[in-house]
Amino acid sequence: MSWLLARWTPHLLVAGVLILLGLVSASRMYFGYEAAGHAISVADALGSGLLEWVLWAPLLPFVRRLAGAFAFEPGRFARSALAHTGAGLVASLVEIVLFGAASAAIREGRFGSGSFAGELASGFVFKLHTGFVAYWAALLGFLAWGYAARLRDEALRRAELDRTLAEARLAALQSQLAPHFLFNTLNAISAALRDDPDEAERMLARLGDLLRAVLARRAEPQQTLEQELAFLASYLELQKERHGERLTVEMRVDPRALPERVPCFLLLPLVENALQH
Repeated sequence: MSWLLARWTPHLLVAGVLILLGLVSASRMYFGYEAAGHAISVADALGSGLLEWVLWAPLLPFVRRLAGAFAFEPGRFARSALAHTGAGLVASLVEIVLFGAASAAIREGRFGSGSFAGELASGFVFKLHTGFVAYWAALLGFLAWGYAARLRDEALRRAELDRTLAEARLAALQSQLAPHFLFNTLNAISAALRDDPDEAERMLARLGDLLRAVLARRAEPQQTLEQELAFLASYLELQKERHGERLTVEMRVDPRALPERVPCFLLLPLVENALQH
């Protein structure tokens, strides 16, 4: 569905502009006839004004294809301008033929007299330049849409690259933090083994719990602040086994911040440095 919308949205936008131009043309025709003292119905003015521009709708896919094939790029500007000038003239002639046939058929049906040759001759005189302008208006619309789409895609690619780079850096940081944390904790347990084997045993049990928490978080680069603080609380309980009453911890956290997501082990280096220094 999204690809279908992306494909036809520029066509619909350009068609909307053509309809708007048709309404403007119809209003000019209606008020022009009124000012000249000639009677014309609103329906006739709308039919004639809209017909002139709406007949461009079947030509829009070709205009868009030409916009992609002959884009105005460095080194190709003159070639593209020449190609679109010729294409604009051809498209104008095709639209004049379509308008002449449709207008002649309408006149034949309503008034019993419709001349395709007369409509064609009138179209060459009065509509060739407007058709050329319509082609370039549609062309510029498609070029602007394509340029905006390329800018959007480039921005999305850059955002994706930035996100991937940030995740890679975070993963590298976490891979460094986990061994560092384990090394410091094992040093603390090693020191406790000499002085208090029971304390060392309790520390090993808490270390096992922490390692399970670390492994559970390796698959996710982020976690909630509440989970991060719970991990730190377990780590500090482990450190209390070593430092005893010398270690006092007080956490003051705004409850509204607890659901926010943060990188895993974001606060661990700060706590380790505070304990060490």
